[in-house]
Amino acid sequence: MNHQEVFGYATDAQLSEFLYSLRLLGPSAWPKEKQLATLYAISNHLENHYKTFTVQKRNGQMRNIYAPSPLLKGVQRRILVSLLNERQVSPFATAYKNEGSIFF
Repeated sequence: MNHQEVFGYATDAQLSEFLYSLRLLGPSAWPKEKQLATLYAISNHLENHYKTFTVQKRNGQMRNIYAPSPLLKGVQRRILVSLLNERQVSPFATAYKNEGSIFF
């Protein structure tokens, strides 16, 4: 699916301006183009922004945990605050909820 199917008739410039307006990298002195390039670089190389480790579950089995880098975690937090907080999330989802945790 290309971005035109998702955003209708928005131009590339409008989509870039929308992404920039979310301030997903937080307060930054970087120029707009560098901020957008950083977001695209993160999204195109997610494997470089996760640390993998395991924790033992109550039943003795192991669970894989994929922890985001501080940069990606900040972007995810800003997405939560600026876009998802006001949306209804499935009761079965554990991610992107306020006060959510992987630990029960």
